[in-house]
Amino acid sequence: MANAKHEDAVMKMGFDYFRNTILKTLGIDYQYEEIGPTELVELTIQSLYMDFTFLTTGGFYIHTEFQTTDKKEVLVALVNGFIWGIIAGLFTWGLYYDSPDGMKLGFTMFLAMMLNMLMGAIVAILVPITLKKLGRDPAMGGSVLLTFITDSGGFLIFLGLATYIFG
Repeated sequence: MANAKHEDAVMKMGFDYFRNTILKTLGIDYQYEEIGPTELVELTIQSLYMDFTFLTTGGFYIHTEFQTTDKKEVLVALVNGFIWGIIAGLFTWGLYYDSPDGMKLGFTMFLAMMLNMLMGAIVAILVPITLKKLGRDPAMGGSVLLTFITDSGGFLIFLGLATYIFG
C-alpha cells in the first residue's frame, strides 16, 4: 500500500491544479485557499474512495467524496484481461514450448487471467455498494475483501480451468 500515499498526493496536486474547473463542474461556486486535511488520517483505497477537504476564502470547509462504482469498469476489465491474458498465455506457452501440453497451459493461463480481471472489476463495484448498504465504510473494509476475493478466486479459477481443460 506504499503507492496509496503517492496516488493520494498526485490526485490532490491534480485537483489543486484544475480546482476552478473541477469545482465549477461539481456546482461549487466558492473560491478556496488550500486543500485541507481529509477526515481519514491515511487513505488506503484510492480506487474505491477518495475524499478532499477545501478551506474556502470565507473560512469554512467544503468536503467532497468520490467513489468509483462505474459500470464501464467491467468493459475495461475485459479489454485489460484480454490483453494481459494474451501476454501471460504466450509467455506461459513460451516457457513450456517443448511440452506437448504447452499450448493448453498457455490457453488456460489466458482464460484464467481474463476471468480473474473480470471478477476483480465486478467485485470492485459490488464491495463498496454492499458495505455502504450494511452501514460500513467502504474505504476501510474494501481492500481486505477485494484482495481476499480476487486472490482466492483467481487461484480457484486457474485450478478449476486446468482441471477442466487437462481433464
